[in-house]
Amino acid sequence: MRKIFFACFLILTASAGFAGTRFEYEWVGFSAPQSVCAFGRYLFISNLGNGDKNNPDGYISKLTDQGEIVDKYWISGLTAPRGMGVMNNRLYVADAGFVRGFNLLTRKEEFTLEMPETEKLIDIESLHDGVSFAVTDSKNGLIYRVYFNGDFYPLILEPIEGVSGLYFKSRKLYFCTEGSDKDRPVSRVGYLKIRVSRNEVIPYFIGTAEGRFRGIAVEDNSIFVTDRGSSERPGRIFCFDADENMMYPIWDRDLNLPGDFLMDGDDVLVPTEGDGKIKYISDIH
Repeated sequence: MRKIFFACFLILTASAGFAGTRFEYEWVGFSAPQSVCAFGRYLFISNLGNGDKNNPDGYISKLTDQGEIVDKYWISGLTAPRGMGVMNNRLYVADAGFVRGFNLLTRKEEFTLEMPETEKLIDIESLHDGVSFAVTDSKNGLIYRVYFNGDFYPLILEPIEGVSGLYFKSRKLYFCTEGSDKDRPVSRVGYLKIRVSRNEVIPYFIGTAEGRFRGIAVEDNSIFVTDRGSSERPGRIFCFDADENMMYPIWDRDLNLPGDFLMDGDDVLVPTEGDGKIKYISDIH
């Protein structure tokens, strides 16, 4: 996807203090963006808006892969849209305590699932089995398996405090957590082994670091996560190297509450809730 972004971003800066040369571009004008999702020639951006359940103004923007806005308010009137995923010609969205699925051609809401006992659904990820996907709720710490027919159940027996981002690869469902301590939050990275013959599964934890993790992606043996930062330091992108058993920051410039990012090889698109931007960073490795 690298070639499609160079002409459309508004600001360009070169990085310093990291190995190699990296570039940063950005789009502006969004409202607390949470997630970036790609499908074919299009990008979708979920926007939290003011986050007020009594006066919801969350929305989803649709852009071309050249960065041109097709419809800034492609879907509007949502409560708290965060994670997204495209499956079966629908865009599925985690929206407060609901999962909603919108037809990609008509925008019609064809799937509506209220999930009682959930408060803050965060991310959605396909399980690549043709029948279901996973959803996280950071408030109750559970990961759910949701079927396209509307059935759902928890994948894990014990809650994982602050579970947030999801990424599926090689029959493993990777996850990260946000960390609850406001002063020195410690977040974790792990995975579930997904097996069709078993329902509940046991999580395996493979790394921890100070921060509040939100988005996650896996490339080869490396796991990448966004850290939302704190009042004392900006947001960051971490890399956990499974071979070397170490986690280290690889980007810490101008990320104001980074969210669920889109990764394509060496390049990433990161929504930053705090300043309403979408950041493009090249050669992230």
